[in-house]
Amino acid sequence: MQSELLQHLKTFSFPLNVYAYVLAMEPEGLRYLHYGWFEDQSESIAVAQERSTRELLAWLPAPPARLLEVGAGIGTTLALLRVRGYDARGITPDQSQIDFMRIRHGSDFAVSQVRFEEVDTPPGTLDCILFQESSQYIALDQLFSRAAILLRPGGRVILCDEVLPGEPESGEYLHSVTRLKAAAAQLGFSLVEERDLSSKAAPTTDFLLAATARYREDLRRLFDISDEQIDALDESNRQYRRKYASGKYGYVALCFDAAA
Repeated sequence: MQSELLQHLKTFSFPLNVYAYVLAMEPEGLRYLHYGWFEDQSESIAVAQERSTRELLAWLPAPPARLLEVGAGIGTTLALLRVRGYDARGITPDQSQIDFMRIRHGSDFAVSQVRFEEVDTPPGTLDCILFQESSQYIALDQLFSRAAILLRPGGRVILCDEVLPGEPESGEYLHSVTRLKAAAAQLGFSLVEERDLSSKAAPTTDFLLAATARYREDLRRLFDISDEQIDALDESNRQYRRKYASGKYGYVALCFDAAA
């Protein structure tokens, strides 16, 4: 791995630094931080991640639509959108991610350090808002109310994330998919596409468990991460795997249109 890349990954918070490192060590390198959509478990994580992005972007309006990517990660999707001719901007509250994006994509890369709840985009000017594994961090009473303000009439929300297929339980922070769709409907959004991708996303946990085992010594030596931290992360991923298998956790892609 290039020393410059490694130094920037060290600025990421735990466990994001672990996930970024193990993905960077794959043959295809570090391109995305999100889950993959696997057609079978023999696929590489890179192929599965590329599929998820490709299929989500198929729901976008045509360029040069004005887009906001909420949670721009390491900038790969945002850079692709701009190459395709979109008037696209990204946001993230994480300065370390912005620093990484500007090293990789240029100092003038169109990304800002701001939370979605506080974004300063003029009202009624966006054609589409994309949430790829970022909606779970935004309260439901803010998610669609802010989107309704920022979007033009008939604008689009594309959302892909982990969800609770059933009702929320104590200690769970993920949104219930039922309540998520109800919150959208209350603000005049129509659901136009829905895909349950739970079985396709779940194998990402297997990749992460195998990767932390493979690179445990590197993580300890290069990132000063303890065995106890790695053990706790592995146990978290095992719990996720069990919850996917039992149907307690799910993963969905949803597309909503605002009222015209």
